[in-house]
Amino acid sequence: MHGRGLAGNTGVPNEVEVFVLVDVVSAGSSTTTYTHTIAVIDPPLFLGLEITRPGWLARKLHPPRHPFGDPKLDDVLRLDARLAPRATVLFTSRGGPAANLADYLLDVKGIDFRIADGTVDLFSDDGVITDPGTLAWRLEHAVWLAASIADQDAWLPVDASHAELEGTLRAFADSARFVFDAKRMQLDGDVAGAQVRLALESEPGGLFTAVTVVLPRRLEPGLGNGALRRAIVELADGARDVRIDDGRLFFRDPMPATQESRLRGIVDRIRVAIERFFPGPGSVGPYR
Repeated sequence: MHGRGLAGNTGVPNEVEVFVLVDVVSAGSSTTTYTHTIAVIDPPLFLGLEITRPGWLARKLHPPRHPFGDPKLDDVLRLDARLAPRATVLFTSRGGPAANLADYLLDVKGIDFRIADGTVDLFSDDGVITDPGTLAWRLEHAVWLAASIADQDAWLPVDASHAELEGTLRAFADSARFVFDAKRMQLDGDVAGAQVRLALESEPGGLFTAVTVVLPRRLEPGLGNGALRRAIVELADGARDVRIDDGRLFFRDPMPATQESRLRGIVDRIRVAIERFFPGPGSVGPYR
């Protein structure tokens, strides 16, 4: 299920994208069914964030990697982040439009959660949840948290390292004639007739570059998706999760695009692959 919810913490209602997903996990002869209620944090945080509330035994075996500095929080919550100091301030600040977010997390009872840079996920392992009241309660809390986190992050001063990274992406966009979305840290442009998006995305503790290429047309006869995929793997240094689906090419560069040279390298490799598999006239950008 997919939809949108409303939350307002600063006097202005925020639309929040929401999902309800069912995940069936098999381990040996046992099967566990999870129901996830997910709200999207928009714009994402780019902290490499993960906040969870593991079980008692897991907490004892794994002490806090990045303590909040408050015993009542460190006894229950676990934080991982690329920018841990900012993440700590974000969730523990006593000021701002959504103060004391970590204290709110302590009060969320009877359900597990995982908060990442772009999502709030409230989930349980007790099968498929179909009760409207239960789903509504979970979605209400997920939407409130997602909107509150985004509001609180916007209230905090911009982190120096984030500002530097934004400057790098903006400089590349200006020189390569790409369009830069600073809120979502993504670049869109034309490379040899293909529409390319370079987006900074996160995973716990770090960042990576997600690349999407809208192919200019169907592959020439005799060429298949497998050959193009292999070419991208060969050309793109360290490319991961390469796939082609419905005329779009996706892959992950494991390194965040924190330098213009890295961005130019990605674009150059895409150009080589596009010109090899889609010969003929096309738009040509500044890098060859």
